[in-house]
Amino acid sequence: FALEAMNPNALLLGAQDNGTNRSTSGAANDFLNIYGGDGFGPLVHPTNSQRIWAQYQYGGLGYSSNGGGFFSGATGGIGGSDRIAWNAPLIQDPTNADRRYFGTNKVYRSASNTSWTAVSSDLTGGPHAGNPGQVRGTLTALAVSPLDGQVLWAGSDDGYVNVSANGGTNWTNVAATLPDRWVTSIHGDPFDRETAYVTISGFRWAEALPHVFRTTDLGATWEPIAAGLPEAPANDLIPDPATPGRLWLATDVGVYFTQDGGASWAMLGPDLPNAVVSHLGFDSVNRLLYAGTYGRSVFTCAVDELTAAPPAELAGAGRLLAPYPNPSAEGSWLAWSLAERGEVELAVYSVAGRRVWSGRAAAGAGEGRLFWGGVDTQGERLPSGVYLARGTAAGRPLGMAAVTIRR
Repeated sequence: FALEAMNPNALLLGAQDNGTNRSTSGAANDFLNIYGGDGFGPLVHPTNSQRIWAQYQYGGLGYSSNGGGFFSGATGGIGGSDRIAWNAPLIQDPTNADRRYFGTNKVYRSASNTSWTAVSSDLTGGPHAGNPGQVRGTLTALAVSPLDGQVLWAGSDDGYVNVSANGGTNWTNVAATLPDRWVTSIHGDPFDRETAYVTISGFRWAEALPHVFRTTDLGATWEPIAAGLPEAPANDLIPDPATPGRLWLATDVGVYFTQDGGASWAMLGPDLPNAVVSHLGFDSVNRLLYAGTYGRSVFTCAVDELTAAPPAELAGAGRLLAPYPNPSAEGSWLAWSLAERGEVELAVYSVAGRRVWSGRAAAGAGEGRLFWGGVDTQGERLPSGVYLARGTAAGRPLGMAAVTIRR
């Protein structure tokens, strides 16, 4: 995603097999293709929306000075022998409008609109022939602290996380205690210079754990903050620039948010399809969160409406509680808390959106539960995976909860 500071309604996005597309209004029927190939994350100059950088696979980077009407090559200075990811990281320095960074197996800083200067050596473990995760030894995530442009972060497809506190002069690998897996995103905290967040995916190793970590000391130590998340890969994370501790997280089973720095998580937006969400973008003017999905287009939501306290008429119905045990091999109790006596209806869905089981129970005010044995409506055992439980009481929603079956 890329947003235009001079036009908060504009949106640029990349789409696999469908290039880079630009809308000046953000309307679904107002997109024009401006750059070909597989489309990845574009970049717009913060103060001049006519200046656009876009790319296709393996670092096919171009630059336009006329809003996407014409692109010229923008790979000057990048080494011909560099290893470049299929989706190479390209970011804007939030502290300097005329500074950008691009990642190969090295970190490059913009020398001009179309050329770059290396500010690191190889920050990966090198080529990994035959690696089951298809690792090539490339950078897959870059970040700059919003509070200090000298603090740079780089993550790789082979689990390296490097940090520089002096603009790239010196780098330190701080990933010793992190999983040796694909780094999907890094983001600096908007309120603390030494705090950053990293998401790591084990998808290519058939590992479904949600790896989300936070450091408060420039990577010297890392704290896992994924407790309560469903067992699904984590793909991107954005801190709310206006609210300390509020984070939005993209996973293979939708978007989750926390308002306490990761101590607890909840699903964000019940109308989002049960699809892989690979990237997030945030419009700080309109306070809109953008979610880019795998095969289901792009969705937006007004995050302040969804993360605020629920209206009285909704809160009065009650809510779903955390399933337990979770994960489980043989099923879980689906629990709730009701404000008054009524009939609870529960439905369980696969991540593809197919309803696989439903149940009802007459319930009194307060907490109650109904057991789901990890089976479908015919009583057949369902395969291991993440499922989504949705509850209603007297026709009013109780919310959703993720439950994992692990055989």
